[in-house]
Amino acid sequence: MTTPQWALERIQEAKEKKLNSLSLERPERGEHLTQFPEEVTEVVSLEILDLSFSGLDTLPPAIGNLAMLRKLNLRFNHFEDYPE
Repeated sequence: MTTPQWALERIQEAKEKKLNSLSLERPERGEHLTQFPEEVTEVVSLEILDLSFSGLDTLPPAIGNLAMLRKLNLRFNHFEDYPE
């Protein structure tokens, strides 16, 4: 499944502006994420990532590539597995 357009736009803006925070919390009427958008790992400036209410059930090991990440919000998801 592909990443919803609203999420791709937020990720691209964060990458271009070198933002230190990114919210991928599902908009009120937007599509849920069905998997972690790998594009997020290209936003190397991220310190805060909000994935609450996103509909995710797993996180890929690639999330470890976000070396600056210090806060990860995963509230209200349905995780079955976490990377080691």
